[in-house]
Amino acid sequence: AAGDIWTLFSYTFLHGSWTHVAVNAVWLLAFGSPVARRLGAVRFLLFYFFCGLGGAFAHILFHQGSLVPVVGASAAISGLMGGAARFVFLAGGPLGGLGGAVDARGPRQHASIGRALSDRRVIIFVAVWIGLNFLFGPTGLTVTGETANIAWEAHLGGFLAGLLFFGFFDPFRASPSGGPGNVGYGEWSGRRDSR
Repeated sequence: AAGDIWTLFSYTFLHGSWTHVAVNAVWLLAFGSPVARRLGAVRFLLFYFFCGLGGAFAHILFHQGSLVPVVGASAAISGLMGGAARFVFLAGGPLGGLGGAVDARGPRQHASIGRALSDRRVIIFVAVWIGLNFLFGPTGLTVTGETANIAWEAHLGGFLAGLLFFGFFDPFRASPSGGPGNVGYGEWSGRRDSR
């Protein structure tokens, strides 16, 4: 029984090839970095494994009784992508200035699911990502042109876990001035510390 529980987490450390490791490393760097900066190390790790667990449960749901192993960090990294979608387009976020005016309400805004899903850029990102999974997942095509068994259901499960539950891991607090964001009064009013 302990092994059954442990494998829900340990599968994220196993990969099918060095190419699989490299591709996941690139995506982890791209989407894990902003999430780790926002959440901090402990929350990041909890969120990462939560998304991996979401991916495992989604795969189990679609493949009950299957003895084919699932390996790779893709489900957890997909969750990081979903979590990043909640805040990267906000004002002050890494992509906040793309496609809209920069909001001067502070460098750290609340990343609510409602706010994210009301942003056209987030909707496009989510639609493209899900579309690519439906295109490459069932067909097994990879970026290298080879075919492989892709656990696209785990990708979707991890992504949805990250997108929907990111707020539970985000350390958002109101600023001392009462405005949105995790900022001090000096930053909120436009003054910068001399740090």
